[in-house]
Parts: sequence; C-alpha cells; structure tokens
Amino acid sequence: MSQLSKFTFDQGGSLLFGRDNHVSGTGPRRVLDHNEAYERLCTRDPIPHSLFSDFEPFKDVKASFLSMLDQREGRRIKSTMCNGADHMLRLFIDWSHRNENDGQQQLLVLAHPDFGMQNTLAAEDGTFTGIIDWDWVAAVPRSVCIQKLPVFILRLYDP
Repeated sequence: MSQLSKFTFDQGGSLLFGRDNHVSGTGPRRVLDHNEAYERLCTRDPIPHSLFSDFEPFKDVKASFLSMLDQREGRRIKSTMCNGADHMLRLFIDWSHRNENDGQQQLLVLAHPDFGMQNTLAAEDGTFTGIIDWDWVAAVPRSVCIQKLPVFILRLYDP
C-alpha cells in the first residue's frame, strides 16, 4: 500500500462518497477471504459476494490490528501453537499500543492498495499524470503504509 498522507481520518475503514463524489467519511471495511477465493479458483467455481466480510470502522490503530486478527478467527487451524501465536500477537498489540490514549492520536491515512508502476499513468514526455485502480482504497494506520516512494520512482529521479 502507498501512503497518501495528505488525507487523514478520525476513523479507519473503506471510504464513503457523497452525492458530489467527494469523500464523506469512512464505513465498514470490506475484506476478501483469500483462502476461500483460492479454493473457488482451483475448483473453477464463480466467486460470489459471500467471499467478502465487512468489518466495522475502527477508531484507532490498536482496533485496526485486532480486527485483522479477528478476521482470521474462523479460518485459523485449531492447535496449541496457533492459539499461542494468536494470544502472543494480541498481547504484543496491546503492549505496543498501550499509550495510544495519552492524547497522541495516531493518524489514519489514505492508502492505495497497489501503488506500483502498473497503476500509474504518464504522458508521452514521461510526466506523471495520475494513479488508477482505486478499488480497495481505505483509511488505514500509517504504520501499515509504505513510508517512502516506490522503487520505480526512486530509480527515475534519484541517481
């Protein structure tokens, strides 16, 4: 994901658009169940909308990470090791975000899900003109996003 940090949000999730086509807020985050999609692909079954799950918008970074773990809850292999790893990750998330409510609001930023050369537009003279493929854009924690320009841009402008 590429960070577009000019845009910040009070809560994270999928973007909602108003009648004027401007961002009006954030709503439930729609997530594809990759394991189920792969199973359907292997059996050549069509992919129905039931492969997607909606997760409520989250207010802070900790809630974002916990929702990612909760997404895996039904798919997780039930074993002592997996249960221990899940418990350890939850403890780590709790520990690493324990001071989050000390008045320091961590930013939730706009993130493009696949910012690479294949999704950029350029004019004949090489001038950058736009970014395409915004299907899964969302407001996410800054720590989830890339903190620098993609390699293909660095190669062109940073000898």
